[in-house]
Amino acid sequence: IFFHGASQTQLAFGNGFLCATGGLERGAVIQAAQNAGEYTYDGSDPAHDLSAHVGSTRHFQYWFRDPTGGGAGFNTSNAISLTVLP
Repeated sequence: IFFHGASQTQLAFGNGFLCATGGLERGAVIQAAQNAGEYTYDGSDPAHDLSAHVGSTRHFQYWFRDPTGGGAGFNTSNAISLTVLP
Protein backbone atom coordinates (compact mmCIF):
# COMPACT_ATOMS: atom_id res chain seq x y z
CA ILE A 1 0.00 0.00 0.00
CA PHE A 2 1.41 3.38 -0.98
CA PHE A 3 0.37 6.19 1.33
CA HIS A 4 1.26 9.82 1.96
CA GLY A 5 1.02 12.34 4.76
CA ALA A 6 1.53 16.02 5.47
CA SER A 7 4.35 15.65 8.01
CA GLN A 8 7.61 13.79 8.49
CA THR A 9 8.32 11.56 11.47
CA GLN A 10 10.46 8.60 12.45
CA LEU A 11 8.43 6.17 14.54
CA ALA A 12 9.17 2.47 15.01
CA PHE A 13 6.65 0.62 12.83
CA GLY A 14 6.77 -3.06 11.92
CA ASN A 15 10.37 -3.99 11.11
CA GLY A 16 11.26 -0.41 10.19
CA PHE A 17 10.02 3.14 10.57
CA LEU A 18 6.92 5.13 9.78
CA CYS A 19 8.25 8.29 8.12
CA ALA A 20 5.00 9.97 6.96
CA THR A 21 2.24 11.13 9.28
CA GLY A 22 -0.46 13.78 9.61
CA GLY A 23 -3.54 13.49 7.42
CA LEU A 24 -2.48 10.12 6.05
CA GLU A 25 -4.12 9.05 2.79
CA ARG A 26 -3.63 5.65 1.26
CA GLY A 27 -3.63 4.55 -2.33
CA ALA A 28 -5.07 1.30 -3.64
CA VAL A 29 -3.54 -2.04 -2.68
CA ILE A 30 -1.06 -3.12 -5.35
CA GLN A 31 0.86 -6.32 -6.02
CA ALA A 32 4.62 -5.75 -6.13
CA ALA A 33 6.73 -7.79 -8.53
CA GLN A 34 10.41 -8.75 -8.24
CA ASN A 35 10.89 -6.67 -5.07
CA ALA A 36 9.55 -3.49 -6.71
CA GLY A 37 6.25 -1.70 -6.22
CA GLU A 38 4.87 0.94 -8.56
CA TYR A 39 1.86 3.21 -8.18
CA THR A 40 0.49 6.05 -10.30
CA TYR A 41 -1.48 8.94 -8.81
CA ASP A 42 -3.34 9.82 -12.02
CA GLY A 43 -6.68 11.19 -10.75
CA SER A 44 -8.66 8.27 -12.18
CA ASP A 45 -10.50 7.80 -8.87
CA PRO A 46 -10.29 9.28 -5.34
CA ALA A 47 -7.52 6.86 -4.27
CA HIS A 48 -5.37 8.07 -7.20
CA ASP A 49 -6.06 11.82 -6.88
CA LEU A 50 -3.63 14.38 -5.46
CA SER A 51 -5.49 17.51 -6.64
CA ALA A 52 -6.46 18.47 -3.06
CA HIS A 53 -2.73 18.72 -2.25
CA VAL A 54 -1.52 20.92 -5.15
CA GLY A 55 1.10 23.34 -3.88
CA SER A 56 1.87 21.35 -0.74
CA THR A 57 4.66 18.94 0.07
CA ARG A 58 3.55 15.36 0.77
CA HIS A 59 5.67 12.56 2.18
CA PHE A 60 5.18 9.20 0.39
CA GLN A 61 5.96 5.72 1.65
CA TYR A 62 5.16 2.07 0.82
CA TRP A 63 3.90 -0.41 3.44
CA PHE A 64 4.42 -4.08 2.57
CA ARG A 65 4.17 -7.57 4.01
CA ASP A 66 7.49 -9.18 4.85
CA PRO A 67 6.77 -12.58 6.42
CA THR A 68 10.30 -13.88 5.82
CA GLY A 69 11.77 -10.81 7.54
CA GLY A 70 10.64 -12.10 10.94
CA GLY A 71 9.59 -9.75 13.69
CA ALA A 72 6.32 -8.00 12.88
CA GLY A 73 5.98 -9.57 9.42
CA PHE A 74 5.73 -6.19 7.66
CA ASN A 75 7.95 -3.26 6.85
CA THR A 76 7.99 0.09 5.06
CA SER A 77 10.11 1.60 2.32
CA ASN A 78 12.24 4.66 2.69
CA ALA A 79 10.09 7.76 2.30
CA ILE A 80 10.29 10.45 -0.34
CA SER A 81 9.04 14.03 -0.05
CA LEU A 82 7.51 15.64 -3.13
CA THR A 83 5.81 18.95 -3.86
CA VAL A 84 2.52 18.30 -5.67
CA LEU A 85 2.23 20.38 -8.84
CA PRO A 86 -0.89 20.98 -10.97
